[in-house]
Amino acid sequence: MELTKSQHLEKSHYETKQWISDIQFWSDELVFFKRILSEKIESNTDERSLTTLNQLMDQVKYYQEKLIVHFTKVLAEHESKLAHMISGQYTYYDSYGSEHANVSGHINSFRQEFRVFKKEFYISLASDLPAS
Repeated sequence: MELTKSQHLEKSHYETKQWISDIQFWSDELVFFKRILSEKIESNTDERSLTTLNQLMDQVKYYQEKLIVHFTKVLAEHESKLAHMISGQYTYYDSYGSEHANVSGHINSFRQEFRVFKKEFYISLASDLPAS
């Protein structure tokens, strides 16, 4: 069964709200990661470990200062257009569908990239823990 225009818009609205929530959560995670990395960098004297920790910190800063800011802006604009369409103020529905798919692709790509980063982050932290 094919969705109506209204159903498509509601589905897009739900997905966009989910993405906004994801971005906010990832932003909170990055604040936490940055704090942990700062503490580790300050207390670490091993040059190899410091190199790894500084690379992770650079990645955290990039995510915070570039990608999260970018996605927040893109999603705010995207949500604004959607709100106007739902209220009947604008009728660029056809182009919005391809825009929504494009945003979805970027968010999903970042989700995968961030998952890999977090794995590296946790592995790096675990390697610094004393053996039990």
